Amino acid sequence: WMSWRNVFSVAGLLNALLGLACILWLKNRPHKPILMMDVAQNKAPSMGQGMWQVLKNRHTWMPLLICTGLAGSFLAFVGLTAVRYLTQVQHISATQASAINLCAIAGFGVGSLVVGKIADYFARRKIIIIIAGGVYCACWLPFWLQLPLGYAMSGVLFALMGLCVSSFTLSWTLAKEVNPVVLAGTATGLVNAGAFLVTGLLQIIVGRMVDAQLTDKALGFHFGLTLLASVAVLGWCAAWFCLETKGENCYASH
Repeated sequence: WMSWRNVFSVAGLLNALLGLACILWLKNRPHKPILMMDVAQNKAPSMGQGMWQVLKNRHTWMPLLICTGLAGSFLAFVGLTAVRYLTQVQHISATQASAINLCAIAGFGVGSLVVGKIADYFARRKIIIIIAGGVYCACWLPFWLQLPLGYAMSGVLFALMGLCVSSFTLSWTLAKEVNPVVLAGTATGLVNAGAFLVTGLLQIIVGRMVDAQLTDKALGFHFGLTLLASVAVLGWCAAWFCLETKGENCYASH
């Protein structure tokens, strides 16, 4: 019964339910009067003007690099490379490899719920990305060192990767907080688009690296995972140079 048709049907139903939940329970207007006042007093620019204003703000680029590096490397890995690596290099069965990959996605889901709460509680974004992102980058070491990983160890490692990489979601918050309130959506969309663009490019490049090694797939995966790890470290390094907003919009009136 677990056919592709059934999987896509269930996924579509879940998405429809999530959309309905958003309609019923998500608030459609700011709850803080200061945000409503700022939007009212600042005329929203056109789409092109807004995009250019966000792009020329130097504080936008670090959140963009954070999201691109951390999210891009993670999504490219779990989206295309992880299961192949586990089956062809670690010699784990396809069923077990899929379960391990699911651990990364589950860890990401849990981390995304927790990291925002922690960031809001301490009114800090930068240090959380630095700490969690550093652990995520360290999780690439076993792959780079080509260590043998069993089923249990792989599951723990993947779950930890997903849990820690969720810190990149704070880059969306940073992008909003370093730009005017009326450009919050533009800033968030730009940062998010960068991650998906790099994810697509990395999947193509890593796939070609692996397929180029006809006789030694392990070497191809080593080259590919080294590239992903390097991109992850680039995103983590960007976190050291981003602006700490302390939970407040830099353009909001006080």
